Amino acid sequence: MKESEPRRWREWGPTYFASVVTIAGFVVGIAAAGRMLRATIILNASVRQLTVLQEEAARRLEHQTGTLVTWTKVLVGVTVLLFVVTVALLLVTVWPSR
Repeated sequence: MKESEPRRWREWGPTYFASVVTIAGFVVGIAAAGRMLRATIILNASVRQLTVLQEEAARRLEHQTGTLVTWTKVLVGVTVLLFVVTVALLLVTVWPSR
């Protein structure tokens, strides 16, 4: 009986080893698929959050751009008004002295 045991191991050993390796491969594959799914879900949530933040930032930027354009128009108007007043004052003060 002792002689048949090593012989049996030689016959079934590689099959047993291949089965263990195959099962381990399936376990590692399932674990990897689970981690990939979790990473995909986290990435999807991050992209959605970034999209919301980007849209909010775009709205704020649009509002601030509108405010900047308004103040630029006011500044241009005041500058033109000051120029006209300066020319008028120069004409009123310098013209009569000629």
